[in-house]
Amino acid sequence: MKNVLRTVMFAVIVCGVFSADEDKVKSVMEGESVTLNPDLTQMHGIIQKKWIFQKKGSTTTENIQYVEILKNRLKRNDQTESLTINNMRSKHSGIYILRIDLNTGPKDIRFTVNVEEVPSASDIYNIEMKNVSVTKGKPVILQTDITKLQGDELIVWRFGDEGKLLAKEDKETKSPPYYNTDERFRDRLQLNDQTGSLIISHTKDTDAGLYTVKINSNEHMTYKIITVAVTVPASGGSPGGIIVIVLLGIALAAAVVVAVCYCCKISKSRKPIGKYCS
Repeated sequence: MKNVLRTVMFAVIVCGVFSADEDKVKSVMEGESVTLNPDLTQMHGIIQKKWIFQKKGSTTTENIQYVEILKNRLKRNDQTESLTINNMRSKHSGIYILRIDLNTGPKDIRFTVNVEEVPSASDIYNIEMKNVSVTKGKPVILQTDITKLQGDELIVWRFGDEGKLLAKEDKETKSPPYYNTDERFRDRLQLNDQTGSLIISHTKDTDAGLYTVKINSNEHMTYKIITVAVTVPASGGSPGGIIVIVLLGIALAAAVVVAVCYCCKISKSRKPIGKYCS
């Protein structure tokens, strides 16, 4: 009987030492960052610690400092062992494990991280708003005001209150940019390879409205709102000027309303920085 009891107690101890806690699940959008905070306050006799990564769909793990796709993205806090991964992409989805060697044996703290497609604009930190007017049939350039891209940016252009995806490019992967192919914008969109600015050719009346661009890199995030007014060539001069003024006024009002609405959406979950969200 004593032998049986010893066996049961040994099994309980072994399972307690070698079993991992239930995975903590984190969801993040492309271009955003995530911080993984393990709780080490109740652990004693720690010998060493290391972060390892298991890519989504894979069964193998690798020391995180040697994972090529995470290069230049990691920030580790030596005091708390928290790990921040910046400017994430879908390929960074997977299981992040803090493996701890204790006097009593190893223990894993696991985080399952899911990186999802960029949604419509909802996270506004610093808002920059512009107004642009273009004559119908002419091209228009929506400027990002970036002099030169560094090569690791994720660029996402959207249109309208519904956040319709217009153009997207991941400079880091060097893959061809995506362009909206529906009838409204087909074959009229072009991203500037150096600045990320969006060129719309042969503008139509339906191109008037709200445009947003979000550019994430390992070092910074840029967010802009641009309202576009499309005017009809004036035959007499003054009617055209009136049209421009009216359309610009409407566009500016729409941009302010949308910006405020976005800020209200996120005010409950995070503290905005932009002056329009105070």
